[in-house]
Amino acid sequence: MSPYSGSRPPSGDFDSTLLVTINEVFSDIFSRRSVETIYRTMEDVYSLRREEIPGNLERFSNALAAIVGKGHVIIEDLLVENLYVKKGVKYEPKKGYDTDDYIEELRSRLSSH
Repeated sequence: MSPYSGSRPPSGDFDSTLLVTINEVFSDIFSRRSVETIYRTMEDVYSLRREEIPGNLERFSNALAAIVGKGHVIIEDLLVENLYVKKGVKYEPKKGYDTDDYIEELRSRLSSH
């Protein structure tokens, strides 16, 4: 099943990589059925479709926390680390940063090159 079931893939390379990375991290942790349930809950309960995640990172993080509980921190750490690796940038943890800070910083760094 495509990670974009029921929707179009995003247009930007960074956003596409982000969505693929999210799906890969989810798939490494959860069964296919659980992954689909997470996405469906994000859409039905939090009005956040998959393709909208790159533009709504804080909402994504909040929805993920509500759906999976405290485990969202580990999931988001894996997401950020894997995304940095895919983009060939060294990941360095920073005090006070959350998932959307890391992702937006990476997006900004890559767009300035």
